[in-house]
Amino acid sequence: MKVKDFMINNVYIINENDSVKNAIKQFIEHHIGGMPVVNDNGILTGMITDGDVLRFIKPKNIFAFDYYSSLTYVFDKEKLEEIVMCLKDVPVQQIAKSRSIVKVFEDDDLEVVLELLAKHHFKKVPVVDKENKVIGVISRGDLIRTIQETLIENL
Repeated sequence: MKVKDFMINNVYIINENDSVKNAIKQFIEHHIGGMPVVNDNGILTGMITDGDVLRFIKPKNIFAFDYYSSLTYVFDKEKLEEIVMCLKDVPVQQIAKSRSIVKVFEDDDLEVVLELLAKHHFKKVPVVDKENKVIGVISRGDLIRTIQETLIENL
């Protein structure tokens, strides 16, 4: 079985220059947790996930020594609110994974995707053509459904 047999063709993508705020809107609107990031030519340049957003807005750990020399955790609420407010100005490319992007091709075998998803613990992998343009995605759920349908058909 090939990737093209079970990939999602109707893929949501985001331009690398769009804001993180726009990415969050798409996550909510389409009920997704991540999407491929592309440049103006549609070439894959990264992946952004809801986890990337959470790691970006997560307040940094601040520790302070109090009068009795014990370590105290300080939560900087004002800083968190500032970070969340600036999401409208932060481009997706600033927080998206852009190095060593794992991707597959439509003619790759099912086993290739199984190996990638299991090894890297990814939820979603982009499918690209020979020019590195995004033509689909494969999620763990898609793969599980395909396996279930294949097993049921063979029983």
